[in-house]
Amino acid sequence: LTYDSRRRLFARHACRTVFSREPPDELSALASLLQVTRPLRIAWRLLTARFRTTPDVYILGEVRCGTTTLASMLRSELGMSGPFTPWVHPLADEKESFYFSGHYWGVVAPALYPLAFPLRVWRWLHRWLRGRRLFVFEGCASYLSSPWAPRLVAAVTPRPVLVVCLREPVEQHRSWWRLEQASLAWAEELRLGRRWLGPPHRTAGYPPKSFREAVLLSRSAEVGAIWRR
Repeated sequence: LTYDSRRRLFARHACRTVFSREPPDELSALASLLQVTRPLRIAWRLLTARFRTTPDVYILGEVRCGTTTLASMLRSELGMSGPFTPWVHPLADEKESFYFSGHYWGVVAPALYPLAFPLRVWRWLHRWLRGRRLFVFEGCASYLSSPWAPRLVAAVTPRPVLVVCLREPVEQHRSWWRLEQASLAWAEELRLGRRWLGPPHRTAGYPPKSFREAVLLSRSAEVGAIWRR
């Protein structure tokens, strides 16, 4: 595959995985999506994954519970290194890799997870130059609510430090709803269209039209069945 072909494949995958839409037919819309992703850097990191390290600390979530603030403090106050992210977005940069969420062409193989983290030689140089170890963290707030994530994390890091951030549930869900609405607006700006994915990728009627609909959907038998798979 040529470089442009890989870029287009990544854009189509991102449209389905992240924005829950069928990819638009217009190449210009896919091109706008490529402006906020990093497919070339992902390819480089895939090639060098076996030479990279894994996290010491995992901030597991939950979403809208202060994980972004905590990640910022780990970098600024403790000098820790955050992960690579495929998205050009201030809420994700150096905070969450989204690897086990399938954002890298759907790949979630534990052996390739190090692609999101520094080279081992860089950690060695950091210790040699600064006289202390470089600690690395992952702050993907969706891992706490991903049923498959614990098994994958354990396969990579047998004894990790796990941090869970919680918040008063009603306020957390209201904040999540505002974030979802902002995400939908972002997709509109990228001109990704409204051909929503349906079953089995998404529940029927997605996206919910109101906060009440979202709550009812989360309690539905259909969503419960997805979690029991």
